[in-house]
Amino acid sequence: VILINPSLADRPSSNGQQGVRGRAERLAFAESFRTVYHARCMYDSSTGYFPILGMMLRRGANEPWVAYQRRDLADGIGEAYVPLLATERDYPDGAEINDAYARSGDWEEKKL
Repeated sequence: VILINPSLADRPSSNGQQGVRGRAERLAFAESFRTVYHARCMYDSSTGYFPILGMMLRRGANEPWVAYQRRDLADGIGEAYVPLLATERDYPDGAEINDAYARSGDWEEKKL
């Protein structure tokens, strides 16, 4: 089963007579999910969607999470994504990603 942006938010019961229904079942169902494939662009939080700073990628169920930094090519035409961080644990937090970018040398502190 593939779910894209599943709606697991609380839902009021019909006619609002019983409050929220099915919360425990939805939460248990959501906890059973496992991320198999994930791709997400990373941006500077103060600028919105431009420029793209890099991306987080997981290519499969048994693959590591990898943070890539976007770099412009020397001739100014095109771009490359350089791997900076790989972890087989859960999705890395923002501090881990920022530290990896800082170690790359070509980075001013951003808030992702």
